[in-house]
Amino acid sequence: MLGKLILIILFPLGVMAQTTAEETTSSTSQSQAPAGEQSQEGESSEETETVTQSETAVTVEQDEDNDSTPARSKVEKIEVTGSHIRRTDIEGPSPVLVIDRERIESSGMNTVSGVLQQSTVSPFGTSSQFPNSVNLKGLGSAKTLVLINGQRAPGTGSSYLSGPVSTDFVPLAAVERIEILKDGASATYGSDALGGVVNIITRKDIDGIAVANQYNMTSFEGGDNNRASFAYGTQTSKSNFMTSAQVTINQGYRLSALDYSGLGLEESRVWATNYQNDSGDIVPAPGCTDLNAFGECADFDRTSRTIEQGYDVDWVTQYSRDLSSGAEFYSTVLLGYSYDPDSLPVRLATPGQGSGAFFTAAESPAAWNSLPGYSGGDIYITHRFDDLINKSIEQTYYGGLVTGVKGYFGNSDWEWDASLNNQINVQTVTEENLGYFPGAQAALSSGAYNPFDASQRDTTGIGIDTFNRNRFMLNWAEFKTNGSLGSLLGFNWAAAAGASAAHFEYADHRAAPIVQGLTMGQSGVIGSAGRELYALFGELSGVIANKFELQFSLRGDLYSDFGETINPKIAARYQPTSWLTLRSSAGTGFQAPTLQDMNTSLEGFFSQQTDYVRCNDPSINDCNDKSFAAVQAANQDLQEETSLSVNFGAIVQPLDNLTVGVDVWMAKVEGVIGTNIDQILRAEADFGPGALGPLGVNLIRLNGDPTGEIQRVEYTLVNQGVQQVEGLDFDAEYKLQTSIGDFTFKDELSYIFHYYQEFISRYGREDIVGRAGAPRWRNNFSIGYQKGEWDALILARSTADMLWDNFAIGQYNPSVVSPTQFDVSVARNFGDIGRFQLGAINIGNIRPRFSASQDIDRSLFRPYTTYYLTYRKDF
Repeated sequence: MLGKLILIILFPLGVMAQTTAEETTSSTSQSQAPAGEQSQEGESSEETETVTQSETAVTVEQDEDNDSTPARSKVEKIEVTGSHIRRTDIEGPSPVLVIDRERIESSGMNTVSGVLQQSTVSPFGTSSQFPNSVNLKGLGSAKTLVLINGQRAPGTGSSYLSGPVSTDFVPLAAVERIEILKDGASATYGSDALGGVVNIITRKDIDGIAVANQYNMTSFEGGDNNRASFAYGTQTSKSNFMTSAQVTINQGYRLSALDYSGLGLEESRVWATNYQNDSGDIVPAPGCTDLNAFGECADFDRTSRTIEQGYDVDWVTQYSRDLSSGAEFYSTVLLGYSYDPDSLPVRLATPGQGSGAFFTAAESPAAWNSLPGYSGGDIYITHRFDDLINKSIEQTYYGGLVTGVKGYFGNSDWEWDASLNNQINVQTVTEENLGYFPGAQAALSSGAYNPFDASQRDTTGIGIDTFNRNRFMLNWAEFKTNGSLGSLLGFNWAAAAGASAAHFEYADHRAAPIVQGLTMGQSGVIGSAGRELYALFGELSGVIANKFELQFSLRGDLYSDFGETINPKIAARYQPTSWLTLRSSAGTGFQAPTLQDMNTSLEGFFSQQTDYVRCNDPSINDCNDKSFAAVQAANQDLQEETSLSVNFGAIVQPLDNLTVGVDVWMAKVEGVIGTNIDQILRAEADFGPGALGPLGVNLIRLNGDPTGEIQRVEYTLVNQGVQQVEGLDFDAEYKLQTSIGDFTFKDELSYIFHYYQEFISRYGREDIVGRAGAPRWRNNFSIGYQKGEWDALILARSTADMLWDNFAIGQYNPSVVSPTQFDVSVARNFGDIGRFQLGAINIGNIRPRFSASQDIDRSLFRPYTTYYLTYRKDF
């Protein structure tokens, strides 16, 4: 495959280069413009020597000894996100949103993830498991590629949970801008760019010292944090150096300190002590007045979890230097560490089945016989061990080293770039007093620990200490080149080509009791795997008279485990007038199956599920939420997820101070890897157990009875799902200068027409737009003000109302009324003293209206008010 791809990429480039050489020789006497560049219409070649394949005309420096030798432009070209062809302007055929440093500072956010979440680029917000990620097009955070200066950012992954890259690995003080490509880009970057690309560009302009400090105070007790950053840079005629560090200290707090109900966060169902009586009813234990809809004590504090004080340290250093040969050496070092502890009372839970435990009559101590309605038979109880606290300490270490050398071939404008990207991410989790089921079962059966009598609470053997560690590594080598090809068929052509080779590796080591499935609330297995990747890529871009641009991209990837994939992309930009630009693109993409999904089996459990077989049977009518063991088997036959992306857009600038952009897009992903347990249970009830085999599912019921309670689900991840999203992105900016100051009005809208999901083809696709977590639209409207040393910002963040999933009846109810939340800030520059900024995020503590059983989506809404004070000073 790679041999064919080499011919596909290089053949047209060679033909074009030969044709260009012939044309250049024959036209030397007519024009002194370098190959690949032409004069503007209506101007002589003597008056304007060059116009590059961008919107900006530049001058060139000719070789004094040989006027016929192509020369390089004095104007620096940059590599814009979405293309390997360097250009002098950012605006191209694909939509790229740029969040510059001025906007970053006025946002009031102190992390990259905060800046991105304040935008509408993630139409559905981000995953609660990965709050620091970004989710372009709503396809999932893992389908958004994150880069730093065009290189892949440090990733993470374990056999139990592999997730997307966090965007907070760079101190905000070191960020120059954030470029967001809102278009598929696998033809350029390979895997993971199905939804788009976020490229974090670091600063190169620091010459001295820059310090910043922001203190954030929440509207509830606890939860404050302080983030301090430092940056130092120095520049010479041949080198550039910058180093920046950031330290964040997060204050601890109890969830019960939050001043509102309904925010369950990660503890939505903490059970109080209750038991199953002789009639099979779940009843409250002595001391509990009643049970709520969740089966927990109605007067029980659900938010008992304590988030303890933690901290994060991030550091980036970059260095570049001109070499004597005319080449340039560059390097970037990334290091980071986080310490996140929390604690929670241990809960009695059968491994693999969630809360509660079953005891036979022989295992039940005589002391329990006095319970109302219980006469000594089999019993099922739930309990929270308030006097046994599990403390979890999660520590993450990451590092990245990018080194490279770039230069030009001779005196041509063809640039070459060779780089190495090495990454490592290590995560450790220390558990103190992790619930140990055999010890708990023994203590309860012997009567040493009596959940119904506070005077008998010996916790010996119930809690154990464990240590887990996972490691992810990446070594990536790449060579690429780009430059102009000359004129052909009326176009000025430029091209890029390159090759990559990479090695991926992960290893996950978990404590033996966890691997053996003996702990309460945790499970997992030991796993490790590696893979190699080889890739070739090429691009071709042509421009006519600076009005029409065509861009072709092609990339082939060969993975050592699942195979090969080739992905093309075509894009075009047309500017018929100075105030109107039209653009469109179409391309395919892919995401490689994770090493974890292909090589590691997992043990866990599904919770809060409806058993439709028993629920739909009138003689049983058991529609209560269920928890049961689940085993996910490795599948080395997994293939890549494939995608098709299409975009049509326009940029209108009717006035010098007014710009409007609209993009209509579609993204379809097929062969989505995953499982949908709710649809699996529905399929069993609707089509019979035989329907589960093709889905890779084996469902085991009690005693083999087709209507018995589910004991265990064994399944294999398969390439079976489909996602299709259709939407519109709109942004407008109007700048107004007045005698009282300068105003900037900006609106940013993300609107989703449809979001189709399909897992079981017999059910067809389902449009989930409008449900909880998938709002129809998000809109941000801001007013910025600047006069002299003062500036201010008001931002209104609005989200469409959503329907809430009512698990009890399997329907969606219109119970989430989404408000408009406001962020405000005022800043003043005091010259030599520094710049102070005072602001509030979600001023007035405005929250969605919801029922007590619902959680606030923290990636869509700010569930409380945060006041902040920021100080910045450049020395």
